[in-house]
Amino acid sequence: MKFFLIFILANLLLGSLSFAQDSDTLANAFKEQADSYAESELYDEAIGQYQQAADAAFNQELKHKIMLSIEHAKLKKIELNKEHNWDFTFGQSAFYDSNVLRQGPESQQTGTQKASPGTVTNLYQSYAKSFSKIHALQQQLGLIYNRYTDRAHSNIYSNDSLQGSFSFSYLWLHLFMRTKAQARYEVFADYSLQDYEGKNTLRYFSKDYGINLIESIQTSQSHDLIFAVRIQKYDNENRENGLTTITPSLSSSLKTSSGNTIYQSLESQFITGEVSTNDSRVYQYQISYIRYLGDNLSITPYLQFQLQDTKEQKDTRGTESNYLGGLSSSYKFSKKWSFDSSLVHRRRYSKEKTLYTYYQTLLQLGASYEF
Repeated sequence: MKFFLIFILANLLLGSLSFAQDSDTLANAFKEQADSYAESELYDEAIGQYQQAADAAFNQELKHKIMLSIEHAKLKKIELNKEHNWDFTFGQSAFYDSNVLRQGPESQQTGTQKASPGTVTNLYQSYAKSFSKIHALQQQLGLIYNRYTDRAHSNIYSNDSLQGSFSFSYLWLHLFMRTKAQARYEVFADYSLQDYEGKNTLRYFSKDYGINLIESIQTSQSHDLIFAVRIQKYDNENRENGLTTITPSLSSSLKTSSGNTIYQSLESQFITGEVSTNDSRVYQYQISYIRYLGDNLSITPYLQFQLQDTKEQKDTRGTESNYLGGLSSSYKFSKKWSFDSSLVHRRRYSKEKTLYTYYQTLLQLGASYEF
């Protein structure tokens, strides 16, 4: 009897080993075919074959290599479709602002209680390049010019601004506890000119710079969990307005069965001022729903809620709350041209009624061209 049990167990083990070997042999066959497609730049076919290889693979190390090959093929497909690694986009839009906010960090913004239309002109440049199956670099430059149409009130046109931005990112595809993940390490900087003296002259107003550390984990085929930390230094022409902000966040991106996306995020901003009266803590929740109506049109409703602990200013400002709701849309009516629109309503409540309690409605319409 004992010998019989040993015989059965041995056959089961040999059968399992045989199954594993057969599965990996099949996976390698799919992978070889996928490699051939990838070398011929047939990335859709390659991705399909790689996926079949991953499904068949029994060996975890082999499965990991195949999953990295899938991500590499996806990056190469994007590069091939772009025909080049460089992107340039020019955009022009017009807006109506029901309550122009004085420029500065959001935690320090105050309302003018005056409305004005205006225009926004922007130019973006980006570059992306993958260097292997798991490494890639991205770089972006941006230039944005905001101009208010109201030239009669200096507290309106003093918010005219020209802002330049730069970012550089390194991306690393890897496994996190046997789950597909992507890390992004980013440095960024912004430099802003503004007519803050109301003399129709743009002068240095502020700069900020810092790093983003982001880890995105694919918990399922339709869900990503994103951990991030942002460390930012803000300098102002008035040194006392300088801030250092550390922002940890947790986000979730869920793709529905219909192909739409639900995005949620929680974050805490730990703000330390050059002077202690500007210290504060901000707690924020945001949710958005990206709905695709065909291949060229998307509509995104979103909500945001903030609580701000004003620390040393609590006697005058209390604990402030900020509510924001909006709807944006994007329609790509050709390979190069797209039309964008947005409607945003913001309501801020503060113990201090004159400056920090306000509401704002902002309507913006624009078009952009991708070179």
